[in-house]
Amino acid sequence: MRQFLMVVVFLSCNTGQKPDSTFDSSVLDPAYHSIHPRVLYDEGHRNFHKANGTFSPFVQVLTNDGYLVDVNRDAFRADVLKTCDVLIVVTPKGAPEKDDPAFTEEECTVVEKWVRAGGSLLLVAEHHPIGGAVQILAAQFGVSVTNGYVMDPLHFRGSEKYMDELVFSRENKFLGDHPILNGRRQDEKVNTVVSFTGTSLLGPDSSSVLLRLSDAAMETVKDSSWSKDGKHYSRFQDSIPAKGRNQGLAMPYGQGRVIVLGEAGMLSAQMDDRGNKFGMNLPGLDNKQFVLNMIHWLSRLF
Repeated sequence: MRQFLMVVVFLSCNTGQKPDSTFDSSVLDPAYHSIHPRVLYDEGHRNFHKANGTFSPFVQVLTNDGYLVDVNRDAFRADVLKTCDVLIVVTPKGAPEKDDPAFTEEECTVVEKWVRAGGSLLLVAEHHPIGGAVQILAAQFGVSVTNGYVMDPLHFRGSEKYMDELVFSRENKFLGDHPILNGRRQDEKVNTVVSFTGTSLLGPDSSSVLLRLSDAAMETVKDSSWSKDGKHYSRFQDSIPAKGRNQGLAMPYGQGRVIVLGEAGMLSAQMDDRGNKFGMNLPGLDNKQFVLNMIHWLSRLF
């Protein structure tokens, strides 16, 4: 398993990621025409996915659905958050190490109070090191995020070597029962979502699981790190079961709403240097509708 992890880290750093210019980001029936909810997309915390970069297809889908998307490059403050209806935080990184907390305790308190008063938050984690960076903010809402890599030897598509394209479908019963997955009508129903590695989550009793990991899912989590001769090293423990955990949850929180995801690639539409596609642009999946349904729920369309 450690060999598997070394390969994944190498590929994620060297194959390159770019938005798929051929992706159809149009929305057949936009949700908003006269009013336009304001979405704040965070780039103030060393975020890996940028609104004009690898997450530009995601932003374009929201824009085509009638949302006004602004980019935040500041620390989270009450005066910053009061300008938006939905806050989206995707793959922040800590400093000096990437899995250090990406936010100050004061920022986490500001976000928690804003959500409790009626704001809506989409927090999107990723595999190591992003899992570690988001833990401090997720904990404000009672959500536990690991800092590892998830795989499933039984419920995957794609490579049999990596087994890291995780399938959540109505057929395999790993999709939850929630308005986000059912949509407002039959043509908005989500039947299959695929994620790409990521980390795992566990929410409070008030949360609803959207993407349940199978009993066969395994996770390898970092157990220690050290620096030597100017370089930083991490060690990962042997794989442990991820049974009972998930990669997506939603919950009310005070007067607000929260969605936490354990993987970001499923919301993107990307290509690597080899021309391989991953995200909303893969045929046969409902990842794009999943994105639309999540933002609809967060903006209280239903």
